[in-house]
Amino acid sequence: MTTVTIEPAKAGNSLTDSCDAGLVSALTVPESAWQDASLRKQVMADQHCLDEGYVFDPDTTGEVLNCLFDGRHGLLTGAPGAGKTSCVEQVCLRLGIPVFQFGCSAESTAEQFVGFNDMVNGTTSWQSGPLCQACDAAAAIKGDFHTKAVLLLDELDAASSSVMVGLNRFLDCGLITAGGKVWHGDGVTVFATANTSGAGDESGNWQSRQPIDPAILNRMVNIPVDYMSKEAEAQVFARMWDAMGGHPDDSTDTFGMMLAKALADVRESWYNGDLHQQPISTRQACGIVRRWSHTDGSTWWKAVRGCCLGSTRGSSRDALNDYHTIMEAFGGVWPDSMAVVRNGFHKEVDRVNDLLNK
Repeated sequence: MTTVTIEPAKAGNSLTDSCDAGLVSALTVPESAWQDASLRKQVMADQHCLDEGYVFDPDTTGEVLNCLFDGRHGLLTGAPGAGKTSCVEQVCLRLGIPVFQFGCSAESTAEQFVGFNDMVNGTTSWQSGPLCQACDAAAAIKGDFHTKAVLLLDELDAASSSVMVGLNRFLDCGLITAGGKVWHGDGVTVFATANTSGAGDESGNWQSRQPIDPAILNRMVNIPVDYMSKEAEAQVFARMWDAMGGHPDDSTDTFGMMLAKALADVRESWYNGDLHQQPISTRQACGIVRRWSHTDGSTWWKAVRGCCLGSTRGSSRDALNDYHTIMEAFGGVWPDSMAVVRNGFHKEVDRVNDLLNK
């Protein structure tokens, strides 16, 4: 049996950086496997774009690949912006496996998730939701593939009870009856993302998060997703910056590592309980890099400020203390060659110091 070889210290753009090449080959669904070319064209046109520069975390990627190979369902849990959804999407895009996504909320309904009968021009017509769409796609793929389609539920711990009931029924039986038809889930692997591990949230960090039914948790592999390592994030930022035209410093690798170090320092403060708000995620940091690409270095601190103020629980003084901690971390990483950037952060730190001392 093909197995995944985990390489914790390595990250890269290729799936083979996280597993054996034989596993990637075994999981790949070629175009020729589709029995309905028009359905494939329609399905694949709705998929997210392949990100050639995406950096895979080997631990998370290895777990996702294992689930796809074994046909086990997976629950990816972790902080917002850590790459839970994007990892599944980018893995499947490279394997030719279609992904059918459903965003969960307290208002989401079973009809939106499974499907519903709709009146079109006076005629009742069945409209498939993501669950039935995934079943249809899997049925249209011939061959003994481990996974033919993926159903991806975002924010499962925010889902309504009706969606939870429908999901549990599907996971339990591998099929669901809807619209006067039985939809079989052979070849459909389910992934879900959540900010909590299924027990709800008492910290106040995530609003509207609720416990996930133990019956669902028992049928899913828990895949904890932490923020990327400092080295992996540095790769992401350096590649982004290089594609945007370079940097005043002659080394984009140095730039990437400086930004990654600042983020690591902020997250360490959060883990130690010194920060009330959520730390800056990789997703937010990519937004910072994009903004930095067309602004003067002396104002880079403003892009970081946009990730801080207004997102903190508790008193305004807590928010100001958090802001001070984050700005200090960012101000302390820049070398002399980038003094204009460093000075911009330091001036803002001094201003906040004055406010805190009043």
